[in-house]
Amino acid sequence: MYSPRSGNWHGLVAKLDSGSKENWIAQEIVDRLRLKVLRGTPKRYMTFNGGEVSSTATVKSTWCTKGDGNTHEHVFRVIEKAPFDVLFGTNLLDSDEIQWFLKETGSDPVLVLTQKEINVGNHTTAQGLKS
Repeated sequence: MYSPRSGNWHGLVAKLDSGSKENWIAQEIVDRLRLKVLRGTPKRYMTFNGGEVSSTATVKSTWCTKGDGNTHEHVFRVIEKAPFDVLFGTNLLDSDEIQWFLKETGSDPVLVLTQKEINVGNHTTAQGLKS
């Protein structure tokens, strides 16, 4: 993700969540990259595990996938204490921009989540947000 204040690109781990309509970014990342925060209408969301989170801020940020020179700009809802750096929701997954996941013309998109560790025998579930 690009930080206009530092003029540098920063590597982040992104997750994809078909259960969330919006894109999300952790407050920690917003602070570290010194992204400009826009205040908006407070919204409350329920997590998959029944918890509740709220968001009163958004950021507009430029990002790209590793090894790809194409940049994208999207609005992200800011969330405190997130279990992710960045989470992309269906507003991106359903868009025409998802085409950069396609390897061959006419094939179905294959989405791959990057995982730092793999624990054999343990089940890991993505904790997503549902609006």
